[in-house]
Amino acid sequence: MAKTTKRNRKPVQKVDILNLPEGVYLDEKGFGEIHPLTVDEDDFGEREYIYRGTLHKGALAIVTGKKLTITVPMPGYDHGYTFEGAAQEIFKVENALNVTNPGERRTFSYVNPHSQLTFVGDPKQEYEIHFHIYDNCKGENNFRWVVVRAELY
Repeated sequence: MAKTTKRNRKPVQKVDILNLPEGVYLDEKGFGEIHPLTVDEDDFGEREYIYRGTLHKGALAIVTGKKLTITVPMPGYDHGYTFEGAAQEIFKVENALNVTNPGERRTFSYVNPHSQLTFVGDPKQEYEIHFHIYDNCKGENNFRWVVVRAELY
């Protein structure tokens, strides 16, 4: 008789794709899990989205919209990511212009339609990841830039 094994990982909050509430989600494209991001306000009154937990290595996307069809940031001129803190080590953007500024301890990734956000961190480690989504102009939802800050949880 086969021996049963115990799962060490906490159960993942499942998303009902058919009855999706408005919001921002982290899509583990390489693994097939979608995580809702918690909405909070930072010290400056700006909206930020937070994920706490583990991730699988591979492709990720930040998505929104009623059917999760809008990818954030949208590919375009001067669009991309800023990685701060541990996010510089656990995320990479493939097929993008990646510039590290050691003075600011930040990495800037300028994306194009072929760019791919990838998680390369430890899949057993729990992280607290903060996402700030910025637009070109207030009131214009073009999802131009995402600042990602991560810490060990």
